[in-house]
Amino acid sequence: MDGQKNDMNGGWNEWSKYVLNEIVKLVHTMEEQQKVINEHSIEIAKLKTKFAAYATVAAFFGSILINLVLHFIK
Repeated sequence: MDGQKNDMNGGWNEWSKYVLNEIVKLVHTMEEQQKVINEHSIEIAKLKTKFAAYATVAAFFGSILINLVLHFIK
């Protein structure tokens, strides 16, 4: 009976090492993915800022153009 018990414990020990190793791999993969997500978030924030700046400039020059057209129409 003790031989079977040792085999079962040995099997569990091997399996638990395997499971732990897989969990560690998953954690590393998740950390890498989080880094990529953070990099993408920064790029999106930069693009939003550029878009806001360009939209502001476009609105400014558009309003000047409209005012000039209206001024010369009168």
